[in-house]
Amino acid sequence: AKAWKQAGEKILDHAVARARADGIEPEGAIVEVPSSPVSQSIVTEANRWNATLIVMGTHGRDNLEQGPLGSVAESVVRRAPCPVLTIRPGAMSIRPSATKRRALRQSR
Repeated sequence: AKAWKQAGEKILDHAVARARADGIEPEGAIVEVPSSPVSQSIVTEANRWNATLIVMGTHGRDNLEQGPLGSVAESVVRRAPCPVLTIRPGAMSIRPSATKRRALRQSR
């Protein structure tokens, strides 16, 4: 369990650093959920934080029973109090152009 948490912290730290490099001040957390469903814990934390966006990975498996999202991602999308951005494995990094970043910063 310790290795999983360390790997998650490394990924989260990297994502936060990339967002800050683009002028965004994100908040992130590793939340341990030993007894409740993961999707419920994500939605609960989003409500507690008054989150304006949830960003989460998805397996991206496309089957008739589960749809294009994983079951956790689908449950979060359905119940979240804010928009949810799902990112599939292997998705390319998308960075706005310098002009677009300036426009985004000026509009804040």
